[in-house]
Amino acid sequence: MNTKNRQSAFLTSLPLPRKIFAPLLVGDRQGNVSRSNLVLGALVIGALLLHGYNMFGYPLYYGDEGIYMEQAYAVLKLGRLAFYTYFYDHSPVGWLQLAAWSKLIGGFHTFGTAIDGGRVLMLLFHVATLVVLFRMTLQLTANTFIATATGLLFTLSPLSLHFGRLVMLDNIMGFWVLLAITLLLNYNGNILRLLSSGFCFAVAVLSKENAIVLLPGFIYGLWLLINRDHARFARAAWVFAAISTISTYFLFAMLKNELFPSSEHVSLIGSLLWQSSRKGGPAWEQSSEFYRTVTGEWLSRDFWLLGLGVAATLWNLIHCDPKGRFVGLLSLLMIVSIARGGPVYPFYIPPMLPLLALNIGLVINNLANWVRVPALLPMALVVVVTITWVNLDRQWFMFTIDATTIQRQAIAWVQEHVPPDGVILIDDDLWVDLHDGKNGKPSFPNAHSHWKAARDPEIYQTLLHGNWRNIDYLVVEHLMDQLFADEPDKLPYKAYINSTSVAQFKVDTGWGIETVDIRRVNDLSSM
Repeated sequence: MNTKNRQSAFLTSLPLPRKIFAPLLVGDRQGNVSRSNLVLGALVIGALLLHGYNMFGYPLYYGDEGIYMEQAYAVLKLGRLAFYTYFYDHSPVGWLQLAAWSKLIGGFHTFGTAIDGGRVLMLLFHVATLVVLFRMTLQLTANTFIATATGLLFTLSPLSLHFGRLVMLDNIMGFWVLLAITLLLNYNGNILRLLSSGFCFAVAVLSKENAIVLLPGFIYGLWLLINRDHARFARAAWVFAAISTISTYFLFAMLKNELFPSSEHVSLIGSLLWQSSRKGGPAWEQSSEFYRTVTGEWLSRDFWLLGLGVAATLWNLIHCDPKGRFVGLLSLLMIVSIARGGPVYPFYIPPMLPLLALNIGLVINNLANWVRVPALLPMALVVVVTITWVNLDRQWFMFTIDATTIQRQAIAWVQEHVPPDGVILIDDDLWVDLHDGKNGKPSFPNAHSHWKAARDPEIYQTLLHGNWRNIDYLVVEHLMDQLFADEPDKLPYKAYINSTSVAQFKVDTGWGIETVDIRRVNDLSSM
């Protein structure tokens, strides 16, 4: 059996739908390459080049990226779920995937900084999401033009280019959600496919718990799309695969006696209650986090995908066929979960983008079927290319600015000028690189997150003994000085107002000037 036939036989044997993976084949058994496979191949190459170019330089490293790489470091180096106390802020499955990736590529510094290595994985997740989105659109519409337009809307969106590069659980969760959707839509009586869909949904929830808001949509899809003699068994199989997998998180907490709230230890339920109680203000108020994020971060980057996507979501809920209503409902649930009045961060947007693009593609398909004008689909593709080009043209700095250079310069300065036993408060994006020096560079075991120095008694009480004079240096970035000022009774602020700037690094990110300020804490008692 030749290589192509063995590859085809292997993919056919998988419980996942062969249609998802078919584009990865060079050709079919007769050696013919279909038009859709060629188009998808071009999209994948374009996405790799576009998203990969300058992804180590832009955007600026986020503290949350550093947190997840820090957790992955704890898994690989210490055999723990977190370096500090694990308090169930998120399920660990997301950074377990980061840890597995870091192990696979040979460590945290294979591509540069630890976050650079994580961003390579985000690039692979983006491409995998694009492949699944293209094939799902093609299956729903049977039209390569529409699948291409949908893929372009997703992969060329400045929102996708900016936030899709970040090492965020939202990017990981988005892929698993989309894979769960396409497995359910492709259900043809094969129970393994349905079990796989339920399992993928569970992995999405365990990667980022926000995905649980989509459960009513999946339940609706199970009842709407499965109308076979064994429907009850099939639906139960999906629910079993999903719930049994998610329940392992609760079982883990129970085995550690950390399931229920207690004043003596952290707890899973206590953390969930705290997460659900956080407020961001009503979505319609200009002072709310939702309103500020939508107007200040999202619409300014890509008005078209958001505006048309929301409109298409509502249209599909009313006018589309059952599969289209299922997709529309999932998109609506995602929108409502963000607009519900809780905290809203800009990096929440990635899982919504492929759903919005898919809804737009379904509307284009419906319009084409109604008007029956052959030229409509090529025209729609031209419009999509024009819109995406206009968006990218005014945000071309994403490919030219090396914003993260100031953070790499800060790492280098600390490694050159600070003693390895020095106590340093930092944002989490520098954590792994200072704790795990590469190429003979020193490591700094006493470099700690400013959040932990402010709120974790293991750090501010046990290590620092409640005295700001035990802090040697501060690395201040991302408006950390304002965060310090908001908590004047905490150690970081006391150290900050008693410190002197010894090095500064600045860069224009295209959205303003960012500064990293390294400050030496002045111990006045010894002067």
